[in-house]
Amino acid sequence: MAALPYMQLYVADYLADTMHLTTEEHGAYLLLIFNYWQTGKPIPKKRLSRIARIPNDRWTVVEDSLSEFFNDNGTEWTHKRIEADLQMVNEAQEQRAAAGKASAEARKRAKSSKIKRESNDRSATVKDSLQREPSENPTNKDTDTDTDTDNKKNKQKKSTAPKKSARASPLDFTNWPAEPSKQVWDDFKSFRESKRAKITQTVINQFGKELAELSRFGVGVDESLAICQLRGWQGIKCEWVLNHVQSGTSGAQKQFKTAAEKRADRNAEIFDYDRATNF
Repeated sequence: MAALPYMQLYVADYLADTMHLTTEEHGAYLLLIFNYWQTGKPIPKKRLSRIARIPNDRWTVVEDSLSEFFNDNGTEWTHKRIEADLQMVNEAQEQRAAAGKASAEARKRAKSSKIKRESNDRSATVKDSLQREPSENPTNKDTDTDTDTDNKKNKQKKSTAPKKSARASPLDFTNWPAEPSKQVWDDFKSFRESKRAKITQTVINQFGKELAELSRFGVGVDESLAICQLRGWQGIKCEWVLNHVQSGTSGAQKQFKTAAEKRADRNAEIFDYDRATNF
């Protein structure tokens, strides 16, 4: 079964590396690499001609031309470029699965804590109600009719009562792929504070959307926050971080691109390489 519904094909690079092939050999080569991607494993040598749909009497000639693109281990043909792409896709899927599991566990813990608090609140309310039931003894009734004096005392009590300090509610990271490590988060908070940028729940929720997108490309939460600090960014944008990661691995080939090219690069980021050299 295919690891993905499509595979990356660099047309310009493909044509540059296969200009010497005949039409028959082009067709055979494409059928072989498509089968490789779909099954996710090397091709047995005994099935090569059948997959390529080449008669046995022609396969000997075609095999000589196509063997340069594969590694022959004696029983199977392996393709270095496709193996690397498949490994990258599998690792990205595992990271997304782990992030999803961690997010689900965090939501489960938050829900459990909320139910426990509500249960405790209900118990406290019932207990308080029982303790405050009025006595039926008429001697307990307040016979003081001086309401002006009572109101004055109540106002004095209110004015002298100490005000409760407002406590900031904890931040909720449940929409993040994973919670950041304490050291990285403390560093990022200090960085934001140095720029007088507050961290509110709205900011956390917006960051979560960008970090979830970055996790699809294999960039973790700690790594994203560290890159933002390194580049002096107060916020987090998926496109910024991906461009930084890409420039770090292919600086020699960095160039200006159109908006359409950038969108295409972003869609293919999960298994994008600097150059396809093994077709």
